[in-house]
Amino acid sequence: MASVVVFEQRKSIHKSISENQSRFSPQSQTTVYIPKKESSIEFAHLWNKAVDQAFGPLIKVLGSRGW
Repeated sequence: MASVVVFEQRKSIHKSISENQSRFSPQSQTTVYIPKKESSIEFAHLWNKAVDQAFGPLIKVLGSRGW
């Protein structure tokens, strides 16, 4: 069950990254520069959000049992 959730979250992350890349591709009429640091921060935020959504319920259960 958890592997399905992780897979869906990873798919969502990859989709959002590809949408952002296509939005800022050289083929577009306006070119917007995104510093690498901001891109990595955005990716880290998306990754943390996916991990929280995937493992949040498990962490709550373990926490309620004193782990």
